[in-house]
Parts: sequence; structure tokens; C-alpha cells
Amino acid sequence: MVSFKQFFLESTQCVNAKEAESGQGVVFSAEGCSIGVAHGCKIYLNDETLDRIKELVTPTTKFWPEGAAEEDPSLEPGMVTFMEKFFPDHNLEKTSWDSLKFIKDDIEDNFLAFLYVMYANHESQKTLERLYKTADTMFDSVLEGLQTNKIFGLRAPTEEELTQFLSKSGYLKKFQEPYDKEELFDLLNAMEKDTWSGQLPSNSWLGKQAALASQIRNASINDLMSQGGVCFVGGGHTDEIREEYNYDWVKK
Repeated sequence: MVSFKQFFLESTQCVNAKEAESGQGVVFSAEGCSIGVAHGCKIYLNDETLDRIKELVTPTTKFWPEGAAEEDPSLEPGMVTFMEKFFPDHNLEKTSWDSLKFIKDDIEDNFLAFLYVMYANHESQKTLERLYKTADTMFDSVLEGLQTNKIFGLRAPTEEELTQFLSKSGYLKKFQEPYDKEELFDLLNAMEKDTWSGQLPSNSWLGKQAALASQIRNASINDLMSQGGVCFVGGGHTDEIREEYNYDWVKK
């Protein structure tokens, strides 16, 4: 999910630094791997790391995108270029690794934790332009947008759930103000900054919700890796996965 921003330069459009240290490296299990991606950026890996990935890949290996890139891979141009250059005989799966079919029950049981998708990576994924249209209030705009783009394909939040989420996070009053596109953009940015500290969730209420959602999403990544899959993930996931599952990690 977002991480649908696990956030290094995931919300930026790449100010380089070798494309944000190439999205924070690659995590290897015995069967598969996860390639970190700074969202919207190119992927740079050294030859040794590339060779190690190639050793894992077979003709039946599945490559899994993250989040909205399942519908529009162009949102992750670095991932597309990487596949075309190094694995031209393979296609990206049409389903993301954090798809509904993998974590449906967990999302429903912890629904508020997954509402961070309303703002995570919003700039790189053009969320405001795609979903949050003019309405009476910014709350109405987001609610209507989420009804169009359901949480991981499952369902939209109810008005009560969105109210609860924004109230607990301290943003409800701001979202109840009249719709203003620039103000809404700033609010989404503020929520991102409140949620993550560097690449990892902060200690704020929003950060704790994101941490819970990330733990659930990381289990999905781990399952697919154990089946020999290759997942493209936001950089924060590589940090979390190697710690949670004690996997080998290479910087780039």
C-alpha cells in the first residue's frame, strides 16, 4: 500500500543523487527479490546486483508493480525502462503486489490504516488531477474521488470513516473548508510529511496507521518473493522487509 511513499524521494520527481540511491537497493530471499524504486525515478543497479537478479529469473518469473502502476505503468518510467532493457521477454503483471486479492481481509479489518492512500505519492501519481475534482468542500472532493478510485479496488470509505480518519489525524477542520485546489495540494503534502520521517513511518497517529498498513503490505511482498516473484517497491519497503524477515540487502 502507497505506498502506494515509503518515502525517500518517492514524493519527488527525482532530484537525482543517482536517482535517490536507486530507490534504496534490492532485498533478496532465497527464491525472489524486491527492487526498491524512488517513485517516478530511474533504477540504477550495479552489474553484480543485476546478475544476481538474473540468476533468480526464469521464463515463468512474475514481475509485480506497486499501486497505481498496475493500471498505468508509465507512472513508474524507471520500472518500465528497467524491464525493457534487462528483461524484455517478460511482462509486468496487470495486478500490483498490494492488490485486493492478496490482502482483502486484512484491509477490511484495518480499513482506517489504509486511508493513507488518499494522499501518499499524490504528486507522482497525479492524484489531485485524476481524482479530486471541484466540489463544495475539500472533504467532499476527496470523498467523491475515493468513491471513484476505491481503496485497493475494495471499496470507498464511508463519510463516517473519512470523518473519523481526518478527525483523529487533526485535519478534519481544514478539509471542511471550501474547495481550493492549491490548498488541497498543500494539505495532501502536509499529511505526507506528518506520516513519514525519512523513509519510515513517523510516531504521529498517521505514521502509526501507515506502519500497520506497511506491515500488512510487506507480508504480501514476502509471499510473492517466496514464490519466486520480483516486486518493484517503494524504498521504505526494502528497509522494512529486510528487518522483518532478516533478508539479504544490497544498496544498489
